[in-house]
Amino acid sequence: MADLLVGGALLSGFINVLFDRLASKEVLNFIRGKKVIPKLLKELEITLMSANVLLNDAEDKQLGDNNVKKWLEDLKEVLYKADHMVDKINTKALQLRMEKDERKRAKNKGEIFPCLEEFELERCQKLNMALPVCNFPSLKCIDITSCNELVTVFPASAHVDSTYPRLKKLFIRGCPMVESFSEMGLLPITLKTLSIESCDMLIENRMRWNLQRNLSLKQFEIIECGGVVDSFPEEWLLPPTLRILSIKFCSNLKVLNGKGFQHLTSLQELNLHYLEKLECLPNEGLPQTLTSLDIDGCDLLISQK
Repeated sequence: MADLLVGGALLSGFINVLFDRLASKEVLNFIRGKKVIPKLLKELEITLMSANVLLNDAEDKQLGDNNVKKWLEDLKEVLYKADHMVDKINTKALQLRMEKDERKRAKNKGEIFPCLEEFELERCQKLNMALPVCNFPSLKCIDITSCNELVTVFPASAHVDSTYPRLKKLFIRGCPMVESFSEMGLLPITLKTLSIESCDMLIENRMRWNLQRNLSLKQFEIIECGGVVDSFPEEWLLPPTLRILSIKFCSNLKVLNGKGFQHLTSLQELNLHYLEKLECLPNEGLPQTLTSLDIDGCDLLISQK
């Protein structure tokens, strides 16, 4: 009987500890705003209070060994389950707090310019990356000009689709060292207009642009591609949703790749300006969806028989 009463005293202490854990800040914050859990915890609290009274009564009245033993075993199992539940609540509360803190840090660090809609960078000769590591939830247009040391536009760690969720236009001019748009070569899927001028390395790496995923892209322009392009566009280089294509001042361009036009089933406007070595249009023809064809300064262009 003495052993049972000692066990009862230990369980009574365990109940008191459990009371304290249920009243902890972590548990109370976790259950705040939840409709079901507070009711269950209140019922558990009442049950534990009743159990504590019965434990004291068992010590005072010294109930029969068998009844006390069975009751103590059942109570022990219930208390262990309750304690396990509190452990889970504390773990979940800690997880939620860490996630909240992480979101707060990301927001404080990430949205340096939450209202910025246009970003223009010009003649910044020491920069090798155009944009800082942060979120731009409102950015719609990026215009970069004459940054000789620039290697990439977007930071390596950026998830371009979520970091620039509203970006519509990207202009890059006179940046000879730019190799790619981003680490993965990706552009935000929201992009509608892309213009590349005098960026030889970027144009050399054009098969890494992954523009097939950019089904929002409607207008593409390539200007002054120097001697790096003699045939354009490669097959499946551009997305089928493209509507306007402009190729200008590409001094070494000799051939318009007919296969590169075959899948451009939405193309409506084609502008060919000052292509000094271009001699003819594609043998396969141009998309029948064209409504505007503007040819200017292509002195070697001859009629097809």
